[in-house]
Amino acid sequence: FLNVLRPATGTAEAVERHTHDVLADLAGQGIRYAEPIVGPRFHMGKGLSLREVLEAMDRGRRAAECEHGIRTAFLYGLNRHYAPDEEVARFLEALALGGPGGSGLLAGVDLQGDDRVGGHPAYARAFAAAREQGLRTRVHAGEFGGPASVRYAIDALGAHHLSHGIGAAEDPGLVRELAARGVFLILLGSGP
Repeated sequence: FLNVLRPATGTAEAVERHTHDVLADLAGQGIRYAEPIVGPRFHMGKGLSLREVLEAMDRGRRAAECEHGIRTAFLYGLNRHYAPDEEVARFLEALALGGPGGSGLLAGVDLQGDDRVGGHPAYARAFAAAREQGLRTRVHAGEFGGPASVRYAIDALGAHHLSHGIGAAEDPGLVRELAARGVFLILLGSGP
């Protein structure tokens, strides 16, 4: 998949166009507000800096908002399959550039990838920094990792939104706790 798409990105113009076009497509479906997940590492593959990627995304976002009436901000996707300290350092830089004190491009942070990989202390730093700035926190948890993955997401990271979360069903007490805390779950999966 990446080998097919990578030749189509890597320039600020391509990132700006992709951002605009995705948001224009969403607006064409009647969506008025969206929070897509972004992984800048993908666009940095040909030498763009994080700043260049975020600035290009912001230009594409602003053009789509102006032309199509959609409002948007992005969730920064941390990937468990890359070096945690590097991922978090990149996120903290993005937070300074695109958080509330910067362009306002970022609405939150999301931890992605196979939740059986487990946690790392660096992720807690990233999530704490996001919460300090009032951003949303989301974790892909409970897809493969079971209740322990969900517990890590809500206790260690303070996640308010879980993608998948189905692993919590193995622990009825945890399910009750998620409900009491108001943790939002979205169950993702394939059709019948």
